[in-house]
Amino acid sequence: MKFSQHLALTIEQGKFKLIDDNKEIYPVANISAVSNSSVALEFPIPLLNKKYKLAIPSIIDGYGNPTIADTLEFTVNLNSVLEVFLKSLEFVPSHKILLQFSEPVVAATVSDINNYKLYPYGAIESVTVLKDDLVEINLSSAIKLEGRGKNYLITAGGNIQAVSGNQMTKGAGNTLGFTFAENDISSVYIYPNPIKKSLHNEAYIGHLTRQSTVEILTVEGTLIRSLEEFDGNGGIEWDLRDSNGNKLDIGIYIIRAIDKSNASGKEVLTKFAITQ
Repeated sequence: MKFSQHLALTIEQGKFKLIDDNKEIYPVANISAVSNSSVALEFPIPLLNKKYKLAIPSIIDGYGNPTIADTLEFTVNLNSVLEVFLKSLEFVPSHKILLQFSEPVVAATVSDINNYKLYPYGAIESVTVLKDDLVEINLSSAIKLEGRGKNYLITAGGNIQAVSGNQMTKGAGNTLGFTFAENDISSVYIYPNPIKKSLHNEAYIGHLTRQSTVEILTVEGTLIRSLEEFDGNGGIEWDLRDSNGNKLDIGIYIIRAIDKSNASGKEVLTKFAITQ
């Protein structure tokens, strides 16, 4: 299901409801992000060739705003072609991904690193088959995945095949997303730095914990803007505007990052510049 705006990658489970033509209501079993604006839904019952409704709750988008609750009607028209898809993903910090398929797969196809792609960056060193439907993706330690305000995606494809002979889907079910946040805010940074007004429309504040507040201050200590890290990806996209919606002028500014993931409330200060 595709939304018109960016979403928080972590979506609360259990709120989406499937409604059949007999008005029976089923909570959606699992929701997985497949991009910044798309999610894959796993239903608790097999879908038949008929009409359904999906009750979509109000959720928080990627900018911290609530979406509008709605109901979507769709028709299932199954054909004889069955495909394998990615069922679940677990990220094991800091260099492993556990990837589960929808059915048992051929080991020789799922262990080939060329059948996977990692976005927006990263490299795969090896793939280990743990069960007939579960693999462990070992990531290169040379490219560290960090909380940079980015959502990571992994896509499976190529010649991946199920034991049953079913091929890997080329649709939305071939991609799953995950996030990464820091355990400590000591190395918080802003990118780019310096920020060029003539070139940049936004900046990323990274190396945040899953629950952090970032305050943009003048060098005199006046609060200009307060931002919240809420979606678990360890970073914040900032539009370079103050709390009144005005673009910041050329000058030197301070970031105060506050860790709210524990009782310590640790604070870290760092400077950045805006140039012409």
